[in-house]
Amino acid sequence: CEEADIRGLAILAMAGGNGVCTMFGQTGSGKTYTMSGVLEAAADELFGSQEVKLGAIQVVMSCYEVTGKTCQDLLAGRAKVTTKTGQDGYVQTSAKQVGVGSMTQWREVLAYAMAQRQTAATARNADSSRSHAFYHLTTYMRGASEDSGPRPGSLVFVDLAGSERVADSFHHNAEQQAQSTEINASLSVLKDCFRLKSQGAKYVPYRESILTTLLRNALESSVGPGGGPAG
Repeated sequence: CEEADIRGLAILAMAGGNGVCTMFGQTGSGKTYTMSGVLEAAADELFGSQEVKLGAIQVVMSCYEVTGKTCQDLLAGRAKVTTKTGQDGYVQTSAKQVGVGSMTQWREVLAYAMAQRQTAATARNADSSRSHAFYHLTTYMRGASEDSGPRPGSLVFVDLAGSERVADSFHHNAEQQAQSTEINASLSVLKDCFRLKSQGAKYVPYRESILTTLLRNALESSVGPGGGPAG
């Protein structure tokens, strides 16, 4: 996507909307490098706005990764992240939230989180990401409440673990083979959710993987404070 699209997502979040950007591709295709540029463009738009500079909008950040069937907090010593789905379909997490008020603060938090990611050497990449990494920015209008004013905005960036062909994982050890199976399975569920959502299906299988459970809020713009139930 174009830089203008990413900046548009940041503007949407500041207005109380939900935005999501995912990086998908094979191991070694440069997803993490590209995601770094995408994050920089979004943050530049957020922290360059007068609303954030003057404190009218507050920004908090959480970072976590999905490995297999578990989720770890990249800002809290890799503590387990739990989820709770409300009756309206809104998914809450226990992930630590850190306030970021400037590009400098944001870069420091992001660098720390990225350094905590789980990586391993594979046949296609000497430093392959073995997890789905979430970088979640939430915007709050100062003085707003659940009953008045705009609802919090949400901007989610997901650096997905690389998909792998059978030939690519031939030399993996047992742990890496299991990881590859989990990665491919979760990506398959994500594709199903994207497809069914685009077709307007009444049921979308978000709960079939922790990856899609965590993405539900971003993909269902009707859920969350001030919104109705998801389909």
